[in-house]
Amino acid sequence: MINADQHFSHPQSDEASIEEIGGRRSGLVLICEHAGREVPEAWNRLGLGEDYFGTHFSHDIGAAALTRALSAQLAAPAILARYSRLFYDINRGSRSWDCIRPDMGGIPVPGNQNLTDAERDLRDALVREPFDRAVIRGLRPGDVLVGIHSFSGIYDGKARRTEIGVLRADGCRTGQAMLDWLKQDGRFVIGDNDPYDLRKVAPGTTTRIQAAVNVEAIIIEVRNDIIDTADGVEQVAACLADALTALVSSKEEVQP
Repeated sequence: MINADQHFSHPQSDEASIEEIGGRRSGLVLICEHAGREVPEAWNRLGLGEDYFGTHFSHDIGAAALTRALSAQLAAPAILARYSRLFYDINRGSRSWDCIRPDMGGIPVPGNQNLTDAERDLRDALVREPFDRAVIRGLRPGDVLVGIHSFSGIYDGKARRTEIGVLRADGCRTGQAMLDWLKQDGRFVIGDNDPYDLRKVAPGTTTRIQAAVNVEAIIIEVRNDIIDTADGVEQVAACLADALTALVSSKEEVQP
């Protein structure tokens, strides 16, 4: 931990925390909150060895590569967070335990112990604020916001059958259409609000963004063992790109 009053240059405190990819397709914006495994230099890797930053505790394995591949195939804009969620998880409440988690399954994170509110606020300013600004800047009312995440194949000792999960709130027509399209496509085992139910989890990034801009939001969760290779990323990206192209096109056709 460092002194919260320490000065940071503008690049480190703002644009350094995000990766922005431009795109000419309108009506669709991709985000990846758990893309990165970096930590700002002043925090000395949180006192952890590098091996920890290759785990699901640090980032969503395969999600960044999938987001970039989707962005390329769809010509859609994307915003990715560069910093590890061990440093600050922007998809959690700013004062929640797992926003800056002090341990990884019982293994302490030295740089996250006994944090002050000032330290938490500093990390929020370094990570969440620039991410949200970039996303909101790229959205227009009526757009579809798509969050890309990955999940582990085994949880609590049980294997997860779902390969791609579609998470959406009740009444999200685009989310329902995405679910129906993927199930009919048949290339992957599709989960309905699985492995997580967006209607039951604590509010996260999409909730914050929707409070600022009237958009539809869906989250795509992909089991990380099928996107841990370049071939796997290519196959999943092709499937999701087909689905999103069809859905966004149909949405544009019914708009007045």
